[in-house]
Amino acid sequence: MPFFVYGRDAITGEVARRRVSNATTAAEARAEIERLGIDVTAVMPCPELRVVAPPPSSAPVVIAAAARRSPPPVPRIEPAPAPAAIASPPAHVEVREAEPMPLPQARNAKSGRDLRMAAMALSVIAVLVALFAWFRRRPELEVAALSIALATALTWFGAWRMQRSSAPQTPFVLRAASTLAVVAAFVYLCSVSVPNVAWNPVNVQAMAFARKGQLEHAVQLEKIALALATRAGGPVSIPVAVCANNLGKIYLDSTHYELAEPLFERALAIREKLLPPEHSDIAQSLHNLAALYVNEQRFARARPLLERALAIQEKALGGDSSEVAMTLNGLGLIEMSSGNYAAAEQAHRRALVIREGHDSAQSETAESLANLAAVYLTQNRYADAAPLFGRALSIWERTLDPNHPNLALCLDGIGTAYVGEGQYAQAEPLLRRALAIREQVYGMQHPAVAEVIESLALLYRRQGQYALAAPLYERMVAIEETVQKPDSPILAAILDGVAQFYREAGNADRAAMLAARATAIRTTAH
Repeated sequence: MPFFVYGRDAITGEVARRRVSNATTAAEARAEIERLGIDVTAVMPCPELRVVAPPPSSAPVVIAAAARRSPPPVPRIEPAPAPAAIASPPAHVEVREAEPMPLPQARNAKSGRDLRMAAMALSVIAVLVALFAWFRRRPELEVAALSIALATALTWFGAWRMQRSSAPQTPFVLRAASTLAVVAAFVYLCSVSVPNVAWNPVNVQAMAFARKGQLEHAVQLEKIALALATRAGGPVSIPVAVCANNLGKIYLDSTHYELAEPLFERALAIREKLLPPEHSDIAQSLHNLAALYVNEQRFARARPLLERALAIQEKALGGDSSEVAMTLNGLGLIEMSSGNYAAAEQAHRRALVIREGHDSAQSETAESLANLAAVYLTQNRYADAAPLFGRALSIWERTLDPNHPNLALCLDGIGTAYVGEGQYAQAEPLLRRALAIREQVYGMQHPAVAEVIESLALLYRRQGQYALAAPLYERMVAIEETVQKPDSPILAAILDGVAQFYREAGNADRAAMLAARATAIRTTAH
């Protein structure tokens, strides 16, 4: 009778199944398979079907005659008799083998393969986390690497145990633990890598909004980028320095100087700690902090920062780099504010030549044009200033938002130049458009608004329309009293200028009161 014999190969350890056809008992089948080097674990009988032929005939003539009268008999199919009734192996035709039932060893082998795959995945993740921990030097990464390494070791042990074991059991707890370890490691790597990748696109988008003059959206996005950068690299890292620097620049553009200064200082401190002393990023932070001081008219603090930044940039980037032009622009503003117009003109001209050499830097070229025009305007060189303001305005109208502050700067400059040349009709619409832009961008109480108000008041003053000029001067004084310190020399100079207007307008009382206030401020300051 045929038998199916199951076991495990003693050399390879693989599950084996053999069919024995000539054994009469299960013991004989077991012995025959064990001689092949297989550890037998089960022997199962294999039922078979036989085709039984009709008995032979001694009268072939009769059979042949009968074959002519009727069809030949059909063979009958019946089960084989029990093994005890069989004297010799009968002739038989095998129809089909029965499928064996799955064994515990097969299930264990499959479990071992699953655990090996999980162990290999954990090994790769453990190596990645270990590399992160090595380069980042962060305690949480070291803890994660150790935890994943332990899970990996347990998973490899379970895979080895399942491959060697013949016990009919599946370690569900171990398989579940390894799967959870893989998932947890993957989630942790995502939590570490996603902020590290995500901060830069958010930062780029924030700066795009800033270039368009949409400063509120820019601030919101840059704050998100700073949070992502802090999470990715820690509070002292280059991404944090980049985002802090950019957020400070946005605040500087919106004249929130008190918010910009600590961000610039933070970016500079991080870069000085992590970068070489002559790195160009350090020069960028120096320039931005100096730009803040220039806007606050703290020129004594701004000048050494710009000079240091210029020395770094010329050495690291070359004398014709856009960064050098940017720093020269800042030095030109300081020289102009100090009354050194020749040095200011030289610095701005050099910056303009550099920027005109870079075809893609149109916005920066417009900035140098406007700054050089401002130097001419301060010297009452109206014919030189107006064309430069016009060129800057045409560039910025193509590249910036219609309500960007830079457009108001050019409009104010052209309008002031027209006032100086006596072209009052052409000046008034330009000044009113500049005033509307700055009121929309900065609000009603801002120094930039006060500048345009002063230009518009001067227009009416030159035409002798004192009734229109007086409320503008009063509004300008109210704004400056809000933004300037009580003992500011700038406020004293503004009061003296308005007092002079009232003397021209014939209002001696108002002129005397304003002059007395200016004198009191100077006395207090000294």
